[in-house]
Amino acid sequence: MSTLTSSVLVIGDLGEFSNDLGFDHFLKIEDFQQKFTKEKHFSWLDKSNYSVVVFLADKSLLEDLDTHSDFFQKIPFTIQKIFIHFNLPLDQLKSFINTLTPFKVLNSPDQTAFQQAIQEALEQHSLISQNTQLLQLMNEQNERLTKLSNELEKRVAKRESYLYNAKKKLLTSNERVEALHRALVAIHQADSVGELESLLIQALSETFQLEWIRILFHKQSFFEQQSEMNQFQFDLFSSPLIKDREHIGQVYFARPKKRPFKKDEHNFLIQVSDGIALAIDRLTHLERTETLKQQWEATFDAISAPLSLVSENYNILRCNQSFAQQTAKPITDIIGKKCYETFFHRSSPCTQCRLGQSFRLTPMKTATNDLHTFEVSSQKLDLPIAQENSYVVVYHDVSAQQKWERQLIESAKMAEIGTIGSSIAHELNNPLGGMISFLQLIKADLNGNESFYEDITEMEKGAIQCKEIVQDLLNYSRKPSNEVQSTDLKEVLQQATKLTELQTRSKGIDLQMQLPDKDFFVSGQKNLLTQAFRHLLQNANQSIAKRMTKDSQFSGRIFIFLDSEPDSHSIKITTNLAEPSRKLHLTDDSELSLTITNQIINEHSGTLEIFSDNDETYHFSVNLPRQET
Repeated sequence: MSTLTSSVLVIGDLGEFSNDLGFDHFLKIEDFQQKFTKEKHFSWLDKSNYSVVVFLADKSLLEDLDTHSDFFQKIPFTIQKIFIHFNLPLDQLKSFINTLTPFKVLNSPDQTAFQQAIQEALEQHSLISQNTQLLQLMNEQNERLTKLSNELEKRVAKRESYLYNAKKKLLTSNERVEALHRALVAIHQADSVGELESLLIQALSETFQLEWIRILFHKQSFFEQQSEMNQFQFDLFSSPLIKDREHIGQVYFARPKKRPFKKDEHNFLIQVSDGIALAIDRLTHLERTETLKQQWEATFDAISAPLSLVSENYNILRCNQSFAQQTAKPITDIIGKKCYETFFHRSSPCTQCRLGQSFRLTPMKTATNDLHTFEVSSQKLDLPIAQENSYVVVYHDVSAQQKWERQLIESAKMAEIGTIGSSIAHELNNPLGGMISFLQLIKADLNGNESFYEDITEMEKGAIQCKEIVQDLLNYSRKPSNEVQSTDLKEVLQQATKLTELQTRSKGIDLQMQLPDKDFFVSGQKNLLTQAFRHLLQNANQSIAKRMTKDSQFSGRIFIFLDSEPDSHSIKITTNLAEPSRKLHLTDDSELSLTITNQIINEHSGTLEIFSDNDETYHFSVNLPRQET
């Protein structure tokens, strides 16, 4: 029973009880106090090893009850008190119990009952201590969870702000494109400089809140004088009018000073100025009709989007080079043909077509057999080249834009899923930690020979494995630091593999990794590199899953190889699908995950090579420079 040494304090006359337990014993409270006179207010009790204090209610102890009441009140609640009396009167017993509040009260017990009472009090003290520690741990974890929750809310708000700004920029870009189209139409509708200014104000005022536009030549020097310009309460932006490399004048755009022109607006207005210069050249020539035709054709062919001029019967009167490229025919073979027949190989007008309005066509194959989605802008024109109503039709290919929008939405959804996953992981982390702690406490109380000991061990291993998976999810979802650190590629690949195995195991895909027994250090950000290799493994996983859907007998495998070269580390990710037959070059239409991965690897001064077969099955090779020693 040596475990009770210095854990039990007995005050009072032992009488027939023996001190076989090795506890500390004092006959009177005065004796006990004299030994610890250097301690004030009995604060030593909080620091001592005593778990149990036993009071033997002899006559002297009862006489000290009122004298030493302060001593009893300062005994910590965690120390268990046992009161042993010898047939005390009921009123004295009640007084002592009210003062002492003991854990157990015994009436003249034998030695066995005495030892059993001490053992129960020690167990009670241990239980209270454990509960106190668990409560403290729970409070600490709750504080951490609250802090992390606040951080997550800030990240979500920041991500929402980013998406809002991206959407705002996209809307602004669309408005600018529409304004440019309106300006181009206005430029070619004007028959004089005054009319040109008026039409441009109508076309641009809604988008740019312009007060007025002035087109001036060199002989008109009113705006050339700085003192005169300062009299106007407007913010001015001027752009030169260039004709045949000759500076023929200036165009001035004005709006209130409280809304100064921005740099991105300068570029747009310069484009408008280029169109104005063409219109002025048309208006200043004597042969106005011929000049109009030449300048209009130059502007017409300069537009990168497919553009055509059609009659109200859909006959093509004119088209630009981009339109001709889409039809894979020379312009001379297109004029006079139906636009829907030439552009889409249709026998009737497009269902959504509305001449004179803007509309979107559903995805259709063009004459080059490519599937495209077009935003079509259509404006009615009055031109001398045709006797009937004519319309300028501009085809904006929004296929790539739609793909990026879908990928952006998918990226936002995955980010939200990551946020939810991180929250779930935080919620799981606490109960898993508690389960592991209780399982370890259970094992500590066992001898190891029990029939259920192995079951307890397996439960502990399973809980630890779950906690490791949750920790990997937390590490992956944590916002990466901008600090470049020494990073072991083995740890990066192991973490990325653990996250991928959650999917590959459920689909029956075997994930194998070959990691040599040495270090592979690079300088970089661990979370970003983990994200990059996670994307590559996810891409390989999707390729195999697609094949397994078509062939139920196929057993998919993913192989990861890590090796060193003189100046770099090489990582290869392959599958047991078809051998790659060609090298794939990333373009604007590539998958968003591959684009992000390539950017991360480039930022780490590395290279990414992607190989594929005719079925777009991907194999990857990554090289990252060794860490400088």
